[in-house]
Amino acid sequence: MKLLFSEYNCDRPIIEHSVENISECITKKAGKKYHYANIDLFIFITETEYDCLIALLHHSKYNSAMHKFTSIIESSPFKIIYLCVWNLYKNDYNVNDPYFVKITNSIEMTITITIP
Repeated sequence: MKLLFSEYNCDRPIIEHSVENISECITKKAGKKYHYANIDLFIFITETEYDCLIALLHHSKYNSAMHKFTSIIESSPFKIIYLCVWNLYKNDYNVNDPYFVKITNSIEMTITITIP
């Protein structure tokens, strides 16, 4: 999720949901901080971003955006990336029955995406 403000200093932010926000978080925020590490990454995403990612996965054969997303994951230092859904409106995380995507990045540069 990315908050955008208008040029007129509006006090109500615009919320932008996209798969690119997930990519930015992996590369720019966490990737720069842990560029040397061989660790797992845990990211909260909104329900809308989760739905966008699932739709992208279903159309991955026909959409080049999925290729860009997987190349970003392949180049990241993280072995496993968990994308967990955060309810933006209730401001909570469902621990009993969570929605998440587990992305495994192996040494052979193959990516496994698991959706429970």
